[in-house]
Amino acid sequence: MPPLLTIDTGNTAFMLLCSSLVMLMTPGLAFFYGGLVGRKNVLAIVIQSFVSMGWTTVLWWAFGFSLCFSGDLKSGTDFYGILGNFQWAFLRGISLDTPSLINPSIPMIVFCAYQMMFAIITPALITGAFANRVTFKAYMLFLTGWLMLVYFPFVHMVWGGGIMASWGVLDFAGGIVVHNIAGIAALASVLYVGRRRVADAGPHSIPLVALGTGMLWFGWYGFNAGSEFRVDSVTAVAFLNTDLAASFAAIAWLGMDWMTTKKPKFLGLLTGAVAGLATITPAAGYVSPATACLIGIISGVVCFYAVALKNRMKWDDALDVWGVHGVGGFIGIVLCGVFATTLFNPAGADGLLRGNKRFFLIQLGAVLLSSIWAFVFTYVMLWIIDRITKVKVDEAGETEGLWRFTVKRLILKEFEHAQISYFSCNMGNLGVNRVRKISLLATLGWLLLVLTSTAQAGTFTDSDFNRHVEQLKKKLPSNEFSIVVSRPFVVIGDEGAAAVKEHAERTVKWAVDKLKQDFFTKDPNEILDIWLFRDAASYQKNALLLFGEKPSTPYGYYSSAHKALIMNIETGGGTLVHEIVHPFIEANFPACPPWFNEGLGSLYEQSGEVDGHIHGFTNWRLPGLQAAIKAGTVPSFRLLTSLDSRGFYNDDKGTNYSQSRYLCYYLQEKGLLIKFYREFYARQQRDSTGYQSLKKILAEPDMQRFKTKWQRYVLGLTR
Repeated sequence: MPPLLTIDTGNTAFMLLCSSLVMLMTPGLAFFYGGLVGRKNVLAIVIQSFVSMGWTTVLWWAFGFSLCFSGDLKSGTDFYGILGNFQWAFLRGISLDTPSLINPSIPMIVFCAYQMMFAIITPALITGAFANRVTFKAYMLFLTGWLMLVYFPFVHMVWGGGIMASWGVLDFAGGIVVHNIAGIAALASVLYVGRRRVADAGPHSIPLVALGTGMLWFGWYGFNAGSEFRVDSVTAVAFLNTDLAASFAAIAWLGMDWMTTKKPKFLGLLTGAVAGLATITPAAGYVSPATACLIGIISGVVCFYAVALKNRMKWDDALDVWGVHGVGGFIGIVLCGVFATTLFNPAGADGLLRGNKRFFLIQLGAVLLSSIWAFVFTYVMLWIIDRITKVKVDEAGETEGLWRFTVKRLILKEFEHAQISYFSCNMGNLGVNRVRKISLLATLGWLLLVLTSTAQAGTFTDSDFNRHVEQLKKKLPSNEFSIVVSRPFVVIGDEGAAAVKEHAERTVKWAVDKLKQDFFTKDPNEILDIWLFRDAASYQKNALLLFGEKPSTPYGYYSSAHKALIMNIETGGGTLVHEIVHPFIEANFPACPPWFNEGLGSLYEQSGEVDGHIHGFTNWRLPGLQAAIKAGTVPSFRLLTSLDSRGFYNDDKGTNYSQSRYLCYYLQEKGLLIKFYREFYARQQRDSTGYQSLKKILAEPDMQRFKTKWQRYVLGLTR
């Protein structure tokens, strides 16, 4: 006979409160991750957390709860101690009078709700590792598969009467079940999807990270203390241990930051707190408060070095999920095997320090098994998903921001359908209502795009620029540098204040105004720095000192990773105008192929003003191109426009830049350049290289014939 439900109102009310607290952790995680990523990726990372709240709940109701908690190994009613059965699928058979499995004084429906909150947040943790790199469709498949093949099995094995429970594994609130498997899955995800092509701008809002940390910390009391499933002295110990470990870990991480970088960092304090919370989770109800303090210190130090190792190995775990949760959960389980004591929880076990070597080895073996399982299943699952739908986003998506890029692509597709349907209606009398519906969807989509742009577009206040300038002052290598704000840039130079101001007004402001007049509607998504070094020696020395890289060109370059234009201004302002084009292309036309990006930029490296518009002139690239034309080594325009970044930059035979420049020059001289840009931008989803747009604007169906015509034109030019 199953036990009868005798409701304890105190315990039931407490578990409902804890369920609410754990639910609050997922929005907290969204804020935490949202502050850590760059401005353009906030919406993408936040929706991944919130969609887990919705879709995981659906799966939990349908079969997740049943697979986790119905049946057990002892009675032989589960699947080999790994998964439960479908007895409670769709919560069938669970009534108001059904008692919970762990504490008969609370209803099963309360137990189900509490455990559901754990299921929601666990896969959401993984998203911080592959921020801005996985398509939404692939993420939805991953979320579904990972819950079924990794999370549900470990819940059953550890908490649902499965095989690990029969071994005697203890995991109070989710060291294995939540943090370890999520962190190891994050590492597998990072290794599968690879490094980002476009470096993220980094934390855009530390206050948002602090808000998220506060919500996580607050919710963690329900996470850990609630895992006792009743109100008693163990509940109180788990509550206190949660706070102690988080606090000691936060200070330990702060101290490590202070020692290694010579200054305390608020972000380090916050990350340390989360590491301490993750590490104490499996041991919260099994150790003493003094031990919780020690676990906090250990977690702060070990997780700090785990993140340092990740950086050294160049694993692009964007938000340190492996170092904080994977390593934190691992050492938490192991430390539980070392420090657990029945003096603070008679229902627990004694650890290694109290003579129980077997329990320690069981804990160690269990967490090693969970790590291997989570890694292998996650990696293989991503490989399979990649055969169904593309997992990794392309460079354009990374550059513009995943959410905005995805929304825009869908909207452009809707407009395509609307146009097709419109013409079909006129020709074949298809339904007008359908056209109106599609057009309405497209219009609403554009409205959504405008609204999301306000959170990501390059619109910064005076306060934003003032804060940025104050941060810059702290990193200046000497007091000979001057700073001038020239929106959307901040200009820094070592030529003297008057010279820096002149460059900012006569070159930077002029170029920005003229480029926006003809081509661009949006400023860059971040505040960008323009570093003007007075000569080659200063350029070489300070590029290495400030950015850790040796310049590959004597003139200057744009670094998206460092959000900076790094220039040798001694060579003139032409290259500066060239490089200013690139961040505007990045913000306005992220899918732009390299030939047009560099062609437009290099067109203006020798430029002036004609009839109120920016105008490129012939320059030093002309003789080399003319020689290549005479030698017959200039590629076709079809080949040039099809080159990706590697083909354009690394496999250049010496003509890619000059051919692109003088194609743009030809379009400019024929009055077609601005028209081509707008046509290409509008058709980018159907014409990713610009080749078809080029044919249309030139009215040249035979591009080989046009190449001959263009080459004669170029040979007739002079410097």
